[in-house]
Amino acid sequence: MRKPISRSRLHLVCLLAVAVACGGGGDAAGPGPIAQLSLTLPADSMHIGEVLQAKLAGKDASGVAVAAEVWEAVWTSSAPAVATVSQRGIVRAVGIGLTRITASMGGRSSEAALRVVPIPVSLVSLSPLSIVLPPGATRQLVAVPLDATGRELQGRRISWLSSDTSLVLVSASGLVTALSPGITSVHAISEGSYASADVRVSGPPGAVAKVTLIPAAASLTIGASLQLTSILEDAIGNVATDRPVTWTSSAASVASVSASGRVTAVGAGSAVIEAVSEQKQGNATITVLDPADAIIVTFALPDSNDVVSDTLSIYARAIGRNPIVRAHALVASKETDLREERVGFNGLQQAWKGTLDMRELRYGPYQLVVTAWDNKGNVGIGTVVFKRGARTGAGGTTIPPKIK
Repeated sequence: MRKPISRSRLHLVCLLAVAVACGGGGDAAGPGPIAQLSLTLPADSMHIGEVLQAKLAGKDASGVAVAAEVWEAVWTSSAPAVATVSQRGIVRAVGIGLTRITASMGGRSSEAALRVVPIPVSLVSLSPLSIVLPPGATRQLVAVPLDATGRELQGRRISWLSSDTSLVLVSASGLVTALSPGITSVHAISEGSYASADVRVSGPPGAVAKVTLIPAAASLTIGASLQLTSILEDAIGNVATDRPVTWTSSAASVASVSASGRVTAVGAGSAVIEAVSEQKQGNATITVLDPADAIIVTFALPDSNDVVSDTLSIYARAIGRNPIVRAHALVASKETDLREERVGFNGLQQAWKGTLDMRELRYGPYQLVVTAWDNKGNVGIGTVVFKRGARTGAGGTTIPPKIK
């Protein structure tokens, strides 16, 4: 016969039953259902074609974090023509405008505003970059806005500006009309980026005001020759081709010059070749070396010695029997030493790199002169003509002042 349970033991059993029913045993209660849902986007604006991943976070009524996986929510976009959203929270920008992305879960929802904006214009391609017109003539310029990757952007506004409306006018469509002789620039502007074309309005050349020799400097070995070219311009840049030019050498025993401007290297040293027309002169410096000590200075392709924004990037090479120890660059009044980068040929050939600030120089052609020295004191010179560019760099530029 079973013994009856005592009153004290019955009381203990009841307490244990109540504890089990109430989740006893020392375990803490877990988070409750989602009471608050929060949707966040990595950015509040996008460009067409871009994609981003939305994120969700949840909390229960006590503020405890609750897992909220994106695939458990129902996603919607208030303007699918602006941006679509997948059921995993992936947002894709498809059109310009404003939309609201919404996620719903467990009777709760959250939304975030998103604006899709146009891809910014980074560059403006302009063609042609240089034109010559007689007074009264017209020429159509074509400008194309580009993004940072060089892709054409459609539907962007182009504004046109002439730096001197007394010389040329430009219409809202880029049609240039020449008015009177002179040199100026026409600019195509889109969203802060721009490109410029040099415009010369021709006229009968007046008195010679400037003589330029090309190249402005060169190095030759004994016995070699070089043809110099003289460019004669009047006060407004018209080129005269029918004026006599007189050529002389400061040291004929080093470099002689013919009546047509051909220079012949005679002996080691340095000479200045002078060209005079109508009492205006231009000079070229000629350095003559023994062939064994010759230093040959060359340049990269023209695109590598180009002006982007307000900076000229320079890339030159020097070859000589002896190691090159220094290279120096000169453009008009701008000059700088170049830094060395050795390449191949047992160290006898070096690449030289550098930059020059071009902000004080107006648009147009210039000569870049690079001088190289070897460790024996021999000198080599190279010259290349480049154009003060019309492309905009990452930092942008300011439109240059009117050319006087």
